Amino acid sequence: MTYSAINLHSVKNIETFYNEYETLLKLSILKSLKTFLPKSMSTKSKEIEFKFLPESLKFKFSTLTDSTFNAVEEKTPKVQVIVPLKIIFRKLNKYIIIYCHLIDLPYTDLQGNFILNGMKRGLVSKMVRQPGVYFNLRRKYGEEIYSAYILLNEGSKYFIELQEEDLFIYTSFNKKINLMKFLHFLGLNNTEISSLSRYGNTEIFKTLLLNSKKFYYFNSKDIQESDSLRKVMHILNPEMNVEYLKNKLTFSLNSTSLKKHLIHRTGNFLDPSYAILGQDLISIVDFLIDLKFKKRTLNDLDHFGNRKVESLGHLISSHLEYILPNKLFKLLNLLSKYTFVNIPLLIENLKEIFSKNKILIKELLTVNPLIQYLEEVNSASELMHKVRISSIGPGSLTQNKAGVAVREVRPSQLGKICILDTNEGPSSGLVVALASNARINKEGNIETLIYPNKKVCSFSKFLTTFEQESFHVSFENLITRKQPILNQYANIITFEKGEIKSKTNISDTSYKINPSNLLSYTENLIPFLFYNDPTRCLMGARMQTQAVPLIYRNKPYILTGFESILASKTSTLLRAYQEGIITKVTAYKIVLRDLFNREITYYLQKYKKTNQGTFIHQIPIIWPGERVRSGQLLTENQDISDTEFNIGTNLNVVYGSYYGYEYEDALIISQKVLYKNIFTSIHFDIYETKYSKYPINTPEYSTLDLPKRSIYQKRHLDELGIIKEGAKVLDGDVLISKISAANLTLENSPFSELIFSLFGTTLRQIQDKSISVPVGKSGRVIKTELFVGKDKISASPAHNYLTLRIFVAKQRMLQIGDKLCGRHGNKGVISNIAEEADLPYNVHSQYPDIITGPLGVPSRMNLGQLFESLFGYNCVLQDKRFLINSLLNNCLNSNYTKTYLYSSLQSLKYYTGNKSLLNPYIPGKLLLRDGRTGHRLKGGAFIGTLYYSKLLHMVKDKVHYRTFGPYTEITQQPIKGRGKGGGQRFGEMEVWAVEAFGASYNLRELLTSKSDDLISRNNLQDYLLNNTPLEPNSLPEAFKLIIRELHGLSLNLESFMATDMLEGKLLPLNINY
Repeated sequence: MTYSAINLHSVKNIETFYNEYETLLKLSILKSLKTFLPKSMSTKSKEIEFKFLPESLKFKFSTLTDSTFNAVEEKTPKVQVIVPLKIIFRKLNKYIIIYCHLIDLPYTDLQGNFILNGMKRGLVSKMVRQPGVYFNLRRKYGEEIYSAYILLNEGSKYFIELQEEDLFIYTSFNKKINLMKFLHFLGLNNTEISSLSRYGNTEIFKTLLLNSKKFYYFNSKDIQESDSLRKVMHILNPEMNVEYLKNKLTFSLNSTSLKKHLIHRTGNFLDPSYAILGQDLISIVDFLIDLKFKKRTLNDLDHFGNRKVESLGHLISSHLEYILPNKLFKLLNLLSKYTFVNIPLLIENLKEIFSKNKILIKELLTVNPLIQYLEEVNSASELMHKVRISSIGPGSLTQNKAGVAVREVRPSQLGKICILDTNEGPSSGLVVALASNARINKEGNIETLIYPNKKVCSFSKFLTTFEQESFHVSFENLITRKQPILNQYANIITFEKGEIKSKTNISDTSYKINPSNLLSYTENLIPFLFYNDPTRCLMGARMQTQAVPLIYRNKPYILTGFESILASKTSTLLRAYQEGIITKVTAYKIVLRDLFNREITYYLQKYKKTNQGTFIHQIPIIWPGERVRSGQLLTENQDISDTEFNIGTNLNVVYGSYYGYEYEDALIISQKVLYKNIFTSIHFDIYETKYSKYPINTPEYSTLDLPKRSIYQKRHLDELGIIKEGAKVLDGDVLISKISAANLTLENSPFSELIFSLFGTTLRQIQDKSISVPVGKSGRVIKTELFVGKDKISASPAHNYLTLRIFVAKQRMLQIGDKLCGRHGNKGVISNIAEEADLPYNVHSQYPDIITGPLGVPSRMNLGQLFESLFGYNCVLQDKRFLINSLLNNCLNSNYTKTYLYSSLQSLKYYTGNKSLLNPYIPGKLLLRDGRTGHRLKGGAFIGTLYYSKLLHMVKDKVHYRTFGPYTEITQQPIKGRGKGGGQRFGEMEVWAVEAFGASYNLRELLTSKSDDLISRNNLQDYLLNNTPLEPNSLPEAFKLIIRELHGLSLNLESFMATDMLEGKLLPLNINY
């Protein structure tokens, strides 16, 4: 059954900057090389002339572009930037052209990812302020001072300030220069300035011109050498300043986007190509005078139209502009010093020079905080990582300096940025996500999709924020009254000039916007969204990106329609590049023959490890002979089936108590869930090691003769000392044998000769470097990879002659301590796995799969789970699925969902004959009996069917224990950290807890023999192994340490021991430390 009052629309593809990365990169590199490379240069001897030809720039791409192969082989797909170099030999009167490999850049694959050292990485796009002019008002000593600052493309800005009778231009680091004097220096006289201004004949403008005379002590040289004007002019060569200043037609406010923003603000509707600095500055002065006389109002500085998004191409191009001058200066300096011998030697030397001075961008990508390891927990997490936008980053805002004005949701960003999805904590409001139907255009502006009102127009379009303000846009609320005349009086929400209004006449709006466009993809997966608290909606959306793929999963009974939209946008599926016919389908590849009789082979990913330890497993969904169209899905994966995103399972839920195990939102599950492997998931671990042959006297090799290793630990090793594929390994089992042996320096000693005569070998120092299974990482070996010689995969040093990699997969069943979550932010930790017979049951002997506490619903205000429970229970009994849009009430009336729910339960009661489905005294509740005693429970319990998922936060990754392990060198206490095998450290507050119970013997044991008392620790070991008598405790090492520290402060403290054997005398203790 389908109940949806709003049609769901979807943009065809995710519009991010990945698709224009190559074009933007070519343009920026070409521009940078034209700027920094000289047209020609000669050697010191004037024999050779070098001419770079950036117009003939070439790009050479990696042969491997598939992310699967690159990740396996630890390769970094790259783009080689090749610049032609023309070498002219003046004495020989001839020239040659060689191609110089100048720059190495990363290259994105077809999924929009780029791989560094075999690891997938993704970019979080950066939101910055749009280059343009902005106006502000500040008060100083009671005087209103209006100012404008122009933000340029690379981030620098300069100010124009209108004081009472003066105008100044300056940057934040330099002294002020009178603006009129600066215009005079550009070549404009008073008559031209007055003619270009709307206030040219007014008293205030004449006063500004007259007051500029007192600033004439600035000469031309001062203005030319001013740092502020150097930043304004964007002139990279200081020697050209005078020429640029003389030609006022070439000195403008930089780019086209900046000019458009200036026209939008000041109303100077001249042709953007006719960009004169004087005209632009005078337009800004007119706007400042308008503000002074209250003819205009100040615009919102934080308006969303004043922001744009920068992508990977912008990041790399700005980095190139920063590093290219120094790199090219060194390169050109080497070329100028070259001495000509012969042409072949010249070519060989030039190639060596360019290879050694090659410009690498890899370092930028490894340290930039916006370039992160791709989140691949499931398909939704990967999609949300790619549409994430951050306002913080290098050269931008910080978490401490960002105020409320930057973080809050504004009407101008509705439909472009998700109103819910953001980070928690200090970065709240600074890291956001694109809305579901938003895209980013080539200029970096976010556009939203609006739909036509067929009475006014008949086509859809994408609009930016400023463009949207010129239209009347309303929410797409479909009114389904039987009388059309009643629809005219229904309230609808409209956007007019950046404000939200409520109107009653739908014919006044020319375009409509889908209410689902306010949210991102994961938020739209939540059914009955508007019945939940916003914080719980955010929590539910985030937890869906943290849910692990399951082996056995089910489709949700309650759909929102975005499950298929998310599946169509994810990059984890294979799509047909061309229309054609499938000729071959196997578990590992799909072969397609297109209309041009070309054969295209698609390789499937089978149980590939992701960055978070989950897996990607693609399954073909087409058959040989099928005709497919371009863009059609060819596969499904581990969390998408039948083109729907599903990552959990439907469970029968009871909201009630069970012997206190539901405390603090804990969950009680049935053993039936465990036995059916409903929440069983697969996780991967990779173990890698490399064998070295240097230094020569200590080579590394594999062997079965491992010291201090039992036969049981080596039972799965083959004759080469490598684990066998398919072996079930437990904690401590050897995966890869590896030892290094070094001869001892006792070759001529009598002892060495004795050993050689007895055993026929010399003494050797053997170090065991084998790889074993850590505690809690048991599993099954699914794959072994061995790379030798030329086939080795990494760019490792030459002395690593062998590389081994072992893949271990482990099945994790549900256990106490694991975390489950619903789609409404209702999460909980499993506190008890109860037998099914002990759980409460209803009159039809139906047992629940899960029990959760009812107090979590009203306190969290996520009532949407109750609606999903009842509708889901309806689906179970009717064996149907419901497509119910979250905005159903907005379209029909405020209580339509509740009305339809009760009517469906009423009809279901007569359809099934189960009168308890809708009890008029306790609606939505059923009477239960105790599974242990059979007695009827007091009152009723709310029963339904919910969709639950298993989160990545599993208890097996968090619980840590040890019996013995490493100790710190100074304090002799167990080291910190789970990864280091650390142990329990008993602190001051823990001591208080034990003291409160009067457990003195336990406390003494914890602070001495189990801590840092070396003598007591050794004595306890002898007592356990050899049954020797226990001796009194001695001084712990921490006490000795503090005594020595006090000695360092010239404080002499002595310690004494008093026992019954000394008869009241004290025995001084010496601290040998």
